[in-house]
Parts: sequence; C-alpha cells; structure tokens
Amino acid sequence: MRIPLATFVLWLGLSSMSAQMFAGNHSLDVQVSLADGSSLQWAVKVEVSDQSGTPIAEAYTTHQQGVAEFSRNFPDGLFRITVSGNGIETTTVGFQIAPTESEHREYVRVRLLDKASPSSKADGPLVSVQEMEIPEKARRQFRDGLRAYDNGNIQQAQKDFENAIALYPKYARAHHNLGVLWLKLNDGGKAKQEFTRAIDADPALVPSYGKLAKLLVGERKFSEAERLLRKAASVDPTALDILVMLSSTEYANQEYDDALADARKVHRFPGHEQYADVHLVAAEILIKQGKKKDAVSEFEAFQTESPNDPRVPKVRQLAAQLRLR
Repeated sequence: MRIPLATFVLWLGLSSMSAQMFAGNHSLDVQVSLADGSSLQWAVKVEVSDQSGTPIAEAYTTHQQGVAEFSRNFPDGLFRITVSGNGIETTTVGFQIAPTESEHREYVRVRLLDKASPSSKADGPLVSVQEMEIPEKARRQFRDGLRAYDNGNIQQAQKDFENAIALYPKYARAHHNLGVLWLKLNDGGKAKQEFTRAIDADPALVPSYGKLAKLLVGERKFSEAERLLRKAASVDPTALDILVMLSSTEYANQEYDDALADARKVHRFPGHEQYADVHLVAAEILIKQGKKKDAVSEFEAFQTESPNDPRVPKVRQLAAQLRLR
C-alpha cells in the first residue's frame, strides 16, 4: 500500500525565513585579515545579512585594526557576512551568535586579487567598481532604509529605498529590500517586479532569485522557478535555502534523481539542521524508488535534526510502517 506523504512537501515553508525585524542584545565586531593572517591595511565594506541573504547592517573596517564595529544589537541566530572592497576577492561566510553571548567577534580572512597589493590602498574606504558607481547620496538613503526597517518603521524604510533607487535606478540591493517590504505588505505583484529588477541590475544577487522563485512556486510555476534556482545555485553553490527550494521544485517537476542529489548536497554544509524538511523530500523520492531502508534513514535524520516538529509522531509512524514491509 502506498504511504501518503504529499502533505510533507511544504513548498512555501522550505526556503529560509523571509526578512524580519531584528532586535536583541548581542554586539558584533568583525575582524578582517588577509589569507596569510597579516593585517589588511585599507578599509573594506562588511555587510551582515540574514540567512535568506537580505542585508540588515553594514559597516567599514578601520585602517588600523581591520575591524568593523556594528552599533546595532543583534539577536542570537544564524547570519551571513560578506566582505568586499578594492583589491580583494568578495568573501561570504556564515556564522552563528549563541544565546549565551553578549559580545560576538567574527574573524574573516580574504584573498588579494591577482593584480592587487597593499600598496594600492588609499586614505578612504575603497569598494568594488560596482559599488563605486552608486552615488554616495543613494548609499546613504539605503543605509537610512536599513535603520528604519530595523526600528520597525516600514513606511519610512520604503521611502528611503525608493529614494535610493530614484538616485540610482540600478541599485540592486535597494530593489531587493523594497521587494521584501512589498512581501510584508502582502503585495506579491510589486514584490516580483522589484526582485526581477534586482536580478536585472545584478545577476549575481542570489537572494533575489530565491525570493522570486518562492513567489513562482506559490503560483505553482515550478519549471520557471527551477530555472531561476539553477542559476542561483550556479552563482552560489553554498546557499542552502536555494538548494532546498531547488530540490523541491525538481521534485514537483518529477525530476527525482536531481531532487535527491540536491537534497543530499544540503547536508554537506554547516547549519543544515535548520533545513531538516529536505529529509522528507528525500524520503518521498526513495519510497517512489522502492528504497525503503534508505527512506527510513531519512525519516530518522529528520527526527534527529528537528525533534520538536509537530510532524515527528507521524514521521515516526511512517518509518515504523516501512520497517514492517
């Protein structure tokens, strides 16, 4: 008898949580140095984003110590740091702030570009060519929008992001954050427009692919969503929320081997436990393929990684049924 599992594949719940307002009591410093451990003698930009990739704060390192200090308070949880600037390879790393920490310091090492050297430093903060094209006034408006959003002032954040875009229409991150705001205001149509504009302005902006794909999945446009997610995964193979959604859309398109392969990729990376749902996708595929023992292992992994999930009793029951067959 076929075991029904369709309700387990929760298309809209599989991607990481959408951007939310942050509040907490943890301070954050980021120490940036070169790959060999030596000091970075010029200022670079350090951006902190949530797990979906939505920027929530940014600062520049000091020349003397290479430390970026963030004035806001952070909650405990998982975040990403992206370090970019003149002469270095853009570097993104994940990190976690534990509930027991009051002060958190993160250490990031970056590599020099082939033709870069410390002698190319200047007196002021140096950023990539793409960043340099953004007028300073537009960047200030963007930072104002981040602060307004952080303080829960959605209307002011919207105005600030729109002002930033008016000053620089190709401001990809401003389009992305404006799309997030439209999602919060339940206007999916306008959100889609902004995420599309963000991707057009910066084809490497992975979070916008994820947000747009999630909206398409909600419309059951799985093939269209899959194309976007494949592009995003090629840009950043370590973006777990993208891999999870890609596996889900491949499943919906009955591309079971690809869906299983991408589901298993997720658990090669740190922080994969928060994506335990992907084990349910893998289990469904394995059952279809007649691999009951492997399906049981996926059910057990789900229970281990998400023991408080309300679906655990049902998953345990289904695993027991498989063992008896």
